[in-house]
Amino acid sequence: MLFEHDPSELSVWISAIPKAHSTVSGPLLTVQQIYLLSFLDDCFKRAQQFPYRYIEQLTTLVPDYFSWSNSSRVVSCVLMAILEQFHAKMVGQHLSTDAAVVILGYLRRVLLGLMGKMDDDKFLEAVMLQLDATVAAAKDKGQDRPGVETLIEAMRHDIKAVFHMSGGAYNEAADFPRLVDEQ
Repeated sequence: MLFEHDPSELSVWISAIPKAHSTVSGPLLTVQQIYLLSFLDDCFKRAQQFPYRYIEQLTTLVPDYFSWSNSSRVVSCVLMAILEQFHAKMVGQHLSTDAAVVILGYLRRVLLGLMGKMDDDKFLEAVMLQLDATVAAAKDKGQDRPGVETLIEAMRHDIKAVFHMSGGAYNEAADFPRLVDEQ
């Protein structure tokens, strides 16, 4: 039901999950998968339980951005559940910094996959502003989350690079947390 608008979008979400292969496996990958799958399970359940709430949030994030007549450009309301739960759990200190980084690494992969459905970066920039607000709220509560801001900046650079708006070279060697299968 959450991908009725565009069944091909589900493959973007699934392919973004960190996977084991010949050079990547072991306890760190397992821990990352547990963090991520536990969080995603909660988000998918919420999106399925309250789809209209998240669809409304999706459409009000950037009003008149999505055309329901061309549903292949619409993104799943699961994204809004993820943003909501990420904010609630991070600010409420129910999410470790390691888990937050894993979730953002996954979200980075999902957003890269979803960029092909979009004509511009307006919606994605609104998503980045939501993530910035989460980090600011966590800082206001005295939480230092090393690596989170840097990863969000890398996500923002990805968006600019895809839409040919990059204002300068990005240091790919920048030290920010990565999923195990990216190292």
